Amino acid sequence: MKITPQNLQDGLPFAESLHFRKGRKEKVRVLVIHTAETPENNKMAESIQSYCQRRKDTVSCHEAVDNDSVVCGVRPFDTAWTTGSINNFSYSYELAGRASQNKEQWADEFSTAMLAIVAKRVAKAALCWNIPIRKLTPAELKAGASGICGHVDQTVAYEVKGGHSDPGPNFPWEKFLNHVRAELALLTGETAPIVVEPVAPVVPVAPVVAKPTKPVLKRGTSGAAVKELQQILQTKKLYMSGIDGYFGPVTEQAVRRFQTSAKIVIDGIVGPQTWKALLS
Repeated sequence: MKITPQNLQDGLPFAESLHFRKGRKEKVRVLVIHTAETPENNKMAESIQSYCQRRKDTVSCHEAVDNDSVVCGVRPFDTAWTTGSINNFSYSYELAGRASQNKEQWADEFSTAMLAIVAKRVAKAALCWNIPIRKLTPAELKAGASGICGHVDQTVAYEVKGGHSDPGPNFPWEKFLNHVRAELALLTGETAPIVVEPVAPVVPVAPVVAKPTKPVLKRGTSGAAVKELQQILQTKKLYMSGIDGYFGPVTEQAVRRFQTSAKIVIDGIVGPQTWKALLS
């Protein structure tokens, strides 16, 4: 099914914000990531939109996200009042958490699960409005380019005094955009390009030697075999979380991406066929 502004939010809970503008003056060309400056808990998406239903400061957002849910407050074809001077052509995501989070906090279990959900939502919006998966600089944003940015980029681009700094200097843009590219590939059936920006050197992972038999791995399993799986997926740029030996939802999504690229059964389970493809 073609993704359009009319069906982009289908199936998601909706709590209409008090303040927004009906319709749009311009086509959406920028997807904006915010932090809501809230605690991290699995009721925060609901709480953010509940607050937007009674806020007196005329602020709203299109989608609020926590680690297990998305709640919408403004329809895609309407204008949320969330990012000042770029409201007319932007679509917004309010994430549970704070701009002050460090790298470790952005990589914890809550944030990892939340960013996986946001990546799915951003991929659908990018497909809806034909937006390239790239991080915009403030200069590019002001020049009219299309892409993805943080609220801070609008603050810098338009020299907003006392403006916002979210999602913060430690937001994992490279990993997040690669997640979005992978999700877009699942939607389109294409192979996801992995774009790696300059980062600190990574210690190479030793090649994994195939063994005669491998255990079947699926969500909920744990142990050395899961660590081995995560290492292999990491070398293939499909798994971007920690090597913890637990087969959770993030590992399952990475397996599904690999199965898609390998053109084998996509079930999120690592059985003989998937092991053979991984180790070939």
